[in-house]
Order: sequence, then C-alpha cells, then structure tokens
Amino acid sequence: MPHDLVSARIYSAHRHWLSTPSPTGRARNDGSRRDIRHRHLDGYEDAWRLLESAKARETPFVGHAWILDVVRDHGLPENHPWRRRFPASDQAIFSGTA
Repeated sequence: MPHDLVSARIYSAHRHWLSTPSPTGRARNDGSRRDIRHRHLDGYEDAWRLLESAKARETPFVGHAWILDVVRDHGLPENHPWRRRFPASDQAIFSGTA
C-alpha cells in the first residue's frame, strides 16, 4: 500500500476526529495515538499488480470515496506529495462502503 495514501489517511482522519464532538458532546483532546482500519484500505489487499506496474507514487488511489473527501476537507501534512498532485477521481478505483 502506498505510503502517501497511508500518511494522508492517518493525518486527515485524525483531524476529522478532532473536529467532531465526543459522544458526550465535549471537544476531543489531541494526543499522540493514531490508527488506521484495515477495512478502509481493503482495495489494496492482494493488489500486487498495482504496485508492480507503476512507481508507488503513481499507483492509483483504491478505496472508499469518502476517504478522499475527508482528505480534501481536513487537509494534509506540510510537504505531503498530494499537495502538489492530488489523486484524480477519474483514475481512482472505489471500493466498499464506510
């Protein structure tokens, strides 16, 4: 799975989580823990052809459409490669549901 996707997903998902209230309605506290769910990246399972056929930075986005929406809404880390070249939706392969 491409490093650029993993870093974008972890960063933007955390920013999204911080922007939503907790179940009790309180603001969330920032911390050092981050996670990524396997189901959010299931499009890359056994997709060796994607990584073998192109440079990792040119591998198409494969996954849930909402992941790109969260990245667009909450941004990317400074110096992230997608700031220069965001994955094109017409080259993306969308899979599954949230």
